[in-house]
Amino acid sequence: MIANNQAGEAKQGATFPLDGQIASVNPQWIYLSIPKAQLKNASLKIDIAGVYQGTISVQQILDKTLYGIPGPNSFNMVISRYLRQDHMETLTNTQKVKFSVPVLPDLPNSVLHLQAVGVSGHLYRSKPVVLGTSSSAMKNTTVFSATKDAPVSVPVQSQRVPDIKYQFNPDHGSVLIADAGRPFWAILGGYFALATGRGGGARQDATSFVKYESDYPKDATQSAPMWVHLDDGNYALQFDGKGTYISLPQGVIPRRAAFTISMDIKPDSVTGKQMIIANQNYYPGSIAVYTEDGVLKADYKGRPDTDESGLDSGLKLPIDKWSHLVIRYDQAGITFEVDGKASKKFAAKGPGLYDTASVVGGFGADWFKGQIKSLEIEQGVG
Repeated sequence: MIANNQAGEAKQGATFPLDGQIASVNPQWIYLSIPKAQLKNASLKIDIAGVYQGTISVQQILDKTLYGIPGPNSFNMVISRYLRQDHMETLTNTQKVKFSVPVLPDLPNSVLHLQAVGVSGHLYRSKPVVLGTSSSAMKNTTVFSATKDAPVSVPVQSQRVPDIKYQFNPDHGSVLIADAGRPFWAILGGYFALATGRGGGARQDATSFVKYESDYPKDATQSAPMWVHLDDGNYALQFDGKGTYISLPQGVIPRRAAFTISMDIKPDSVTGKQMIIANQNYYPGSIAVYTEDGVLKADYKGRPDTDESGLDSGLKLPIDKWSHLVIRYDQAGITFEVDGKASKKFAAKGPGLYDTASVVGGFGADWFKGQIKSLEIEQGVG
């Protein structure tokens, strides 16, 4: 087995020591290469004191794409099948090159092209190739028009408008996947860049808690909510009300498009203020939904000067009971719905203030205590 760290230093042998490694918001990559003949019986033994001790089958990673292992203080380790070209030779000095690269597309209809760089520095690109099955079906999508300074409905190919429905089971450990594509995958109690395989953007914002000293509790003992097996055979995530959360990447809650957030939720407590979902990290992005003593409320911040705080739905989330919660935003206003009972529509003009990560479960001093067993964000419809 060969392991490569990010700097390219190779290690030969069965063990990759992590002693002395510095924890960072920037992902640290280790590449492992295993001969095909050994895959069937190959396994990874992980022994990180105070974080995780266990063995994971390599075949499990091949079958599931990736598996996340949470730890304390927003630590996460993700073991992922790597199906991208890490690098090519910088200069071949030949007229023809032949190679094959296994590719696992990030989206159901990813667009790929080949780029070659000549000695002169000139760039050559192939025609783009659209993966998957193309569809001519159209979907009316509400977006904010800067020209009209108002939301408008435009027809968009339905496959380009994501419906992000997270799979609620522990098959992928601390990673929540969705058929909409890897750019939308979430992580339990950590940095979503490990799940998406992409960077977090400016200000190292692959988390909702860029300012840990003020936005995350110092006394939190764990950051990942725990998987709970329900009586009906399904799974839920248990939030402890002290610092457990799900981190969602930028783009899950869109800044300039309508969206509908829905989830099944069961509070264990209704005391005080409890943040349910917030499009926020270093700065507020747009919407924050929370309860105050069980009453469902929201804040919204948009450009240039929209600041709607304490929007009171009048609806309650009952304690120790599953409720189906829906929040609709159409770039003009917000509507709440609990078990089919809808609130009035509250004016909140778009677009959102910033493109940011989002968090489910808490922010600052306000943390949700209870269970969530589904989460879906449909874009373009509010």
